[in-house]
Amino acid sequence: MTDLQTSQSTDNPGRHLGLSPRQLQVLLLMVEGRSDREIAATLQISPRTVMTHVAHVLRKLDVRSRTAAAMVAVRQGLAWPGEPLPVSKIRDFTDSNSLPRA
Repeated sequence: MTDLQTSQSTDNPGRHLGLSPRQLQVLLLMVEGRSDREIAATLQISPRTVMTHVAHVLRKLDVRSRTAAAMVAVRQGLAWPGEPLPVSKIRDFTDSNSLPRA
């Protein structure tokens, strides 16, 4: 694999939407229909922090609901309905030091 391929494969696919890697993680879990508590448990952060990330995602995507944000993710090719993204892939979008490896 070339350096260019490596950098592209680990790049943040949500960058063009203005999302941070953590916000992308939260968005992808929202697409799966997970609650704030479920997202918090998956990412090992507090539910309050999840609420903050959700609010930022909604603002950056210029939508008013989690459902609308999920639709943007699907339309942008970041997620596919009915096909949950494995947590290991979601973790790839964040600095490896911020989450424990499974």
